[in-house]
Amino acid sequence: MLLPVLLTIGAGTSARGSELTRENSRRALSYRERLELAVPEFRAGGRSLVEVAVSMAYRYKLPMAIERVDGTALHRPVSLKLEHQSVRHVLAAVIASVPGHRVEFSQGLVDIYSLAARGDPSNPLNTVISHYDVDGLDTHLADAELLCDLTRGMHGNAGCGGSVASGQWGNRKINLHLSHRRVFEIFNAIVAQDGEALWVPIARSVSHSGVMRNFWYIYPLEPSLEGSVIEGLRALLPRGNRDRR
Repeated sequence: MLLPVLLTIGAGTSARGSELTRENSRRALSYRERLELAVPEFRAGGRSLVEVAVSMAYRYKLPMAIERVDGTALHRPVSLKLEHQSVRHVLAAVIASVPGHRVEFSQGLVDIYSLAARGDPSNPLNTVISHYDVDGLDTHLADAELLCDLTRGMHGNAGCGGSVASGQWGNRKINLHLSHRRVFEIFNAIVAQDGEALWVPIARSVSHSGVMRNFWYIYPLEPSLEGSVIEGLRALLPRGNRDRR
């Protein structure tokens, strides 16, 4: 059953005639309820998979992972029009329109990934972490702990470093105890437990010597950051770059 909601959608979608139910106005919607919100009209308007996905993550407050960005996902225009579909259906249709990409809605987040990247043994996101244990850390500190675990797994006692933004995560704390999980699975668990974040790549290559730095970033789902996410991804692979990996 689709849950009607009154939303100001902006370019590409419309919500005229929808109403926020009294029940929904009194409480925060769960992740699964947000996936079932009705989108009366959706128009991709020539935006890319990445642009649509990030826009919907911020608009509907959907925890999300975009595990890999290539030229197709970032620059290929999506031509899609839908009416009276759920948020879940719209996202699934957009991702299905771009070859080689998949989406999963389980585990408490929208997980968008590349089949090729998942099958690449050299992809550091596929590295298995023996043990990941954090208690009461905010999201970026939990993220930093994962970077150090990955560094130790790949380079022994090599150093790890990166930026840790404080003050963005409120009272949300991460408590996870995971064994023999791939790096992307741990990222996803962090973002799902936070409930108000998404993670994306911020570098195309990984340092294999010296200090290892973040090649991803976790952003809060604060509306003011949506543009920064899109611009950062565009900088990662500028238009006209021939690399389509």
